[in-house]
Amino acid sequence: MALSLGMNLGLSLLPQAVGAFDFRTAMPAGATYTRTGAATGLSADGLITSFAENAPQRTDRGLALEPASTNIFPRFAPTVAQLSLGLNASDATAPDSPPISGLNWLALDNTVSFAVAYQTLTVTGSTAYAISVLVETPDGSQPVASSTSGTGDFNFVAGGTTDAAPTFSYTRLSGNVWRVTAAIVTPVTPTTNDGIIRHSTQNTRALKFAGFQLVTGAVAGSPIVTTGSAVTRSLPVFTEVVPAGRTKALLTYADGTTTLVTGLTPGGTFDVATAVIGASKGRFASSELATRVWQL
Repeated sequence: MALSLGMNLGLSLLPQAVGAFDFRTAMPAGATYTRTGAATGLSADGLITSFAENAPQRTDRGLALEPASTNIFPRFAPTVAQLSLGLNASDATAPDSPPISGLNWLALDNTVSFAVAYQTLTVTGSTAYAISVLVETPDGSQPVASSTSGTGDFNFVAGGTTDAAPTFSYTRLSGNVWRVTAAIVTPVTPTTNDGIIRHSTQNTRALKFAGFQLVTGAVAGSPIVTTGSAVTRSLPVFTEVVPAGRTKALLTYADGTTTLVTGLTPGGTFDVATAVIGASKGRFASSELATRVWQL
């Protein structure tokens, strides 16, 4: 009896969930995907992968889907000569295991006086921005961003201010590199000083910096590489046709959480990008879609 019941239960559940797809290995046949601008994605081993325009941001963590964003910093990885102000700054060799290759890295020496790496930008006053940078520490321990001149490893500067109460976040990448982000609000009357500063009263351990990014809003999003001017990554368009007899889609993200989208029309168009972005999950991106299963 127990065997018969189990068999019947399996048969009854089988039609409920079909069309399972794993975005960590491919894109579904017949899907439509477009995106203006190059983009990046984060792999499970902490590498930042680059994708050409219209190429899905798909890694072994899933498909990254995120709102449009513009990196206002003209250079993602400037040399000292390309900085608008570089005090006690020098070009440095890349880390042994960088998350992204081909970048110039900067070393800031704040042992005697403050050290600065600024790029000239025009930002809007009293506006929320997310500023981020890649940081290599000698031993891989977490770097410490600060809003004061006497604590931590360095300060972010946006519109000439370090902000009274920024919110910092840290993501461990490959090797000894971290991505550090600050949600910051610019002053009422901002200046054109934007970047990082290390005061002589802060920690003086050897650090390397690259990956400068400044975007409007409180979410940094995935890295946007710039090489001389601001770059925009547009909102992706990603749709699928809903199979016959199906009205739901179970979406699973890289962090293991799920979203059940209901009210779909069989034969109609499912706007996957909008549904996934609305979930607001993921590390760099708003959401990293791992799998999708159609349901009744």
